[in-house]
Amino acid sequence: MRSHLFNGTLMKLLLLLPCLIAPLSMAQDHISDRPNFTGVWRLNIDKSVVEEGIQSMIVKIDHNDPVIKMEIEGVRRGQALKSSVMYIIDGKERPLGQRNARHTSKWEGRTLVTRIVYPDDDVVTINRNTLSEDGKTRILDTEQTSEKKYRGRKTRYVFEKQ
Repeated sequence: MRSHLFNGTLMKLLLLLPCLIAPLSMAQDHISDRPNFTGVWRLNIDKSVVEEGIQSMIVKIDHNDPVIKMEIEGVRRGQALKSSVMYIIDGKERPLGQRNARHTSKWEGRTLVTRIVYPDDDVVTINRNTLSEDGKTRILDTEQTSEKKYRGRKTRYVFEKQ
């Protein structure tokens, strides 16, 4: 009797196994749909609409979801720029480390959206990162708003993979 019960229970578990595994598999497929921005990216000034004075920019990205690290070097108005930043893509607000800033990064489909709040300067920046289907072009669309300074300042940075 016990052997029969065990075999019946085992059979039910085996029948349910695909139902238990399928949601996990679908979640993994959803994650694998997201682009990976890892690489070295050079700004194409001619295709971009950038802040005044930006002359060049190279961004090195190390993207291991949910963490994305960026090292940025460039030239603006003849002055060298160098900075680094790390975002955690989980939808939670986190400190950013510059000018008392805080950020929230999350996926909206295949777009990485990061909201950065600079409370000391009364500025909110929304960054939208997308990757072309062939993985060779990264577009960063930004919009900055501020009650005191400006409203809806938009830029578009077009980067090509090196």
